[in-house]
Amino acid sequence: MGLYRRYSVLIGIYLLTCVVILLLSSPGSFLSRQVSFISTGLYGTSGSDMNVKTKMDFGNAEHMKSFPMLIAGWEGFEYDVTEVQEALGADFLLMRAYVKPALGQPVFFTILQAETEPSFRLPICYRSQGYEIDEESHDTVPIFDTGWDEEDAPEEIVVNKLWAHKEQDDVVTERQLAIYFYVRGNRFASDMITMMEVSAYTPIDGSYDSILGEMKEFVRLALPYMFEPAKNGGGSTLLGRLLDHGVIGYVVVIVAVAIPVAIAVYPYVERRRRSKNTTARPEG
Repeated sequence: MGLYRRYSVLIGIYLLTCVVILLLSSPGSFLSRQVSFISTGLYGTSGSDMNVKTKMDFGNAEHMKSFPMLIAGWEGFEYDVTEVQEALGADFLLMRAYVKPALGQPVFFTILQAETEPSFRLPICYRSQGYEIDEESHDTVPIFDTGWDEEDAPEEIVVNKLWAHKEQDDVVTERQLAIYFYVRGNRFASDMITMMEVSAYTPIDGSYDSILGEMKEFVRLALPYMFEPAKNGGGSTLLGRLLDHGVIGYVVVIVAVAIPVAIAVYPYVERRRRSKNTTARPEG
């Protein structure tokens, strides 16, 4: 009982925080494995996240490998990634080159999944391969697809953009451009993080706009195979849904909040009651 009295305030505050988070969350956001968000930030939200529902089973390697090899004129070719996957400590890694007749070069598509964040140090990976970073910024990719369009206005996802080059004897020998983002799932269901990257070589001299347009087209065509929009994070908040049930909902909310508050204040109330009883007890 002494231990409970000592930590009752911390226990009560912790439980109250959990209750508030649950009440202000969408039921889908903490009950469904399918609700995720696309983000440019690896460490939490970035302010430009998009809520999505997954069409593919991101927890099933075989299902992830079944991602189409043919996408609207783009044909994929698989790489053996066994050694790379082990080196990165990744749970899953898919690397493909996709080509189309009208484009004279491939774009490279990568899906990396892991629960350890160091596996995703993309700029560091480029530097470790001898690249120097020329640009790190954000860009947008509009998604024109049934279910993504809203009132003829396409949804846009925000992606990271990285441009890097290699040199030999102070002469640029290679330039590569990458756009990438992270997919974070339901933290109540899994700690798995997914990174998706599309990259390509760019001209050594001149603009990368042309190949960037091709890379964005590939992302635009690929995303609807994996995701669909989850408007408002998958539904209204749990608090709103409970209050919609009238008196019963109000009672549930009050009880849910009152229990952790009671845990926090009970030892003080009990101590005060005992103090009063001791003071009121007659001497002798």
